[in-house]
Amino acid sequence: MSVQDAPGGARHATVWLGFTDIPGLWLEMVNRRMAFDSTIPPVIHPDAVHDQDVGDQQSLSESVERYLRARERRVTDHGNPSADYVPGIPVHKLYPGDDDQWRVTARECAEALAAYDAAMQAGATHPPEFGEDWIPFLRLAARHGGFRTR
Repeated sequence: MSVQDAPGGARHATVWLGFTDIPGLWLEMVNRRMAFDSTIPPVIHPDAVHDQDVGDQQSLSESVERYLRARERRVTDHGNPSADYVPGIPVHKLYPGDDDQWRVTARECAEALAAYDAAMQAGATHPPEFGEDWIPFLRLAARHGGFRTR
């Protein structure tokens, strides 16, 4: 995972999590209200965008541009289909082995950190699943455009 717009040489700009590390991280984040169970938005298939142009005089490059915009919306989607906004990071964005390169927004990072700080002030302890790098990584990401997985 890498901070979106981290300044060159920034400490904590990248975090590596192993496949087996993710479930514990999820659980601790959900327990602290830093993250929430989420629904993965449906896949945007390039052919579906292109098929809309059949019969049009649209250029393929316009189809590709539309697909890329739709894909970016998908990987940034907050993943909460209910009417009530849930703060924090949707856990589907942290799923290991997914090639979608989810984008966790700066807002989601800031909300997760606010929940972490509140939990710590209420007497919670720093979970070992976060290691020494997870919270500094989120703080940097909250200031620099969020982060991308993969």
